[in-house]
Amino acid sequence: MVPLASLALLVWAYWSWSWMGLAMVVSAMVMWLLLHYTRLMHIFKQASRRPIGHVDSAVMLHVKLRPNMPLIKVIALTKSLGAVQAPSSPPASGPDRTPHPTSPPTSASSSAQASLGEGLLTPAQASVQPLRAVSTAAVQEVFVWRDAQDSFVRCEFEGGRLKAWALTRPAQEASAPPEPPLTPN
Repeated sequence: MVPLASLALLVWAYWSWSWMGLAMVVSAMVMWLLLHYTRLMHIFKQASRRPIGHVDSAVMLHVKLRPNMPLIKVIALTKSLGAVQAPSSPPASGPDRTPHPTSPPTSASSSAQASLGEGLLTPAQASVQPLRAVSTAAVQEVFVWRDAQDSFVRCEFEGGRLKAWALTRPAQEASAPPEPPLTPN
């Protein structure tokens, strides 16, 4: 859509103002691209300064999320990259599916990973996971952001757009009954 609109704008500018119109439209397009590039670099620079999957308040993030929000806007809100969540059930190997050649071996290290990350992958591990969706279907991505109180927001993206999200708060321990207030004698 954008390439066709750009081409139509270039043709219109050339017909209207000749090469000067073409130069003006090309300059405006380059400026637009530079503004977006600068914005992306600013967002990623902020995200590089924070731990992966960390957010100041999971509750506030949950309130600010909206359907179809782009992933880059969520990263800008959290100022952190999300921790990639592992798929709930790994794809089975069978006659129609072959194991991915770069998938991590299942050994004692997988139990250590489960205890450390509890289903979360590092970016390096997430990059070697095979994609389940083919080119016609949108790729579903799941990211998690946690705060200091161990509340977390689990966000599901499809095609780079936020489709679903859920806030999970830690269970509160049963506290002792409140003591009566002390009164001076």
